[in-house]
Amino acid sequence: MGLSGPWHGDSFDSLAEATAGLMNAIHLAKADVLGWSMGGFVAQRLAIDKPQR
Repeated sequence: MGLSGPWHGDSFDSLAEATAGLMNAIHLAKADVLGWSMGGFVAQRLAIDKPQR
């Protein structure tokens, strides 16, 4: 939040994929995910697309 760069994705699915990619990069197998506003949509997509994460 705050100093993020512009969003170059095309859907909340792409942001959920980016989140899963970050989790992979830092070797985080599972996480409790909470989102506020647009992050809520991303959290829902991540939960739907990758429930094991």
